[in-house]
Amino acid sequence: MSVAWNDIREAVVTRLAERHPDVTVTDEEFAGEPTGPRCFVRLAAAAQARLAVGRYRRTATFDIRYAAPAATLEQLHGMAESLYNDLFLVAFADGGSMRGDGMSHEIAGSELRFAATFVVDVVRPRPAPAKMGRLLVQEGYPV
Repeated sequence: MSVAWNDIREAVVTRLAERHPDVTVTDEEFAGEPTGPRCFVRLAAAAQARLAVGRYRRTATFDIRYAAPAATLEQLHGMAESLYNDLFLVAFADGGSMRGDGMSHEIAGSELRFAATFVVDVVRPRPAPAKMGRLLVQEGYPV
């Protein structure tokens, strides 16, 4: 399975948008005060390590910020609990999935800051070997 970084990012944004239809979920920074509940998803760090020939492990860490006008501490912690459940298993558009790991949250002012890491194993297809040229001579006889 070959998974691009944008596939991972889109899977997280789509999952949150599906689970929270009343929240504006985006991967672009918001400006100004929130007029309604909103969630900003950012791929904060990414890494790739080689496992074997043609196999790699990709690690993606996301920062998710949630803000709502006049949200109480109880509501922010409720949203955090929801994010832990929502991001435990995230599906890709092609049917594959990835599990969230290393999740944490904090509340800073009136904003919830949530972090989650996803690990995906990627298999890159091997290039086709070069074909041999035409055999011109076999055991001294022309072909």
